[in-house]
Amino acid sequence: MRIDDIVNLTDAELINRGFINEIDLFFDNLKDSKRGGAFFSDNADEINRAIKKGVYAIIYSTDIEVTDKEIAWIKVESLEEAKIALLKYRLLDKTLYITDEIGIEIIKSIVKDKRIAMFDTIDMNSQEFKDEQEKTISFAKKVVESQGWEFNEDKEIVDTVIMGLTRNKLLYGKRFCPCFMVIEENGKYKSADNRICPCKPAIQEEIPNNGMCHCGIFVKKDR
Repeated sequence: MRIDDIVNLTDAELINRGFINEIDLFFDNLKDSKRGGAFFSDNADEINRAIKKGVYAIIYSTDIEVTDKEIAWIKVESLEEAKIALLKYRLLDKTLYITDEIGIEIIKSIVKDKRIAMFDTIDMNSQEFKDEQEKTISFAKKVVESQGWEFNEDKEIVDTVIMGLTRNKLLYGKRFCPCFMVIEENGKYKSADNRICPCKPAIQEEIPNNGMCHCGIFVKKDR
């Protein structure tokens, strides 16, 4: 995603552009942050440590000194609202193709645009998908009740994540978090970040500390 697009999507102020034009990774956890990504934080110490890890951009909302002019510094009104805006873009700003297996392989071989998602032969209008989607909705409600959370008030995000969880359950047999890539290793599928809903990072860190899970479907009560 281009820096200018990030600024426009989050209604932010570009304090320092640096030498960065594009970013594809976003992190709100220092432990997960790595080279090439953007880091959300208002903590100066965490920001400096993230810079040492090689992040290309800092997204923040308070008055913090620009300590590295080679990277982008993006100031927003609210970190949480900025995360939601970018999450909605990453989840929803996609072109969807449903085709047969041969068509899928042809498209995969020629299309490099990351905004194009191919839902391998899954018909989202099929009864199979609708039945599994109802099961996923019931599953998500049980998660909310058991964990004492709430659903995000943004229904568009909730519906989109539900669709992603349903797709992953049908394709891979597990409700892998849809915000993370699923990979095949030794004939078995796994999340690239070992995330199966409700994932441990959400339970142990993201919701207690940030008020929201990475995918945005679950939030802390009265946050």
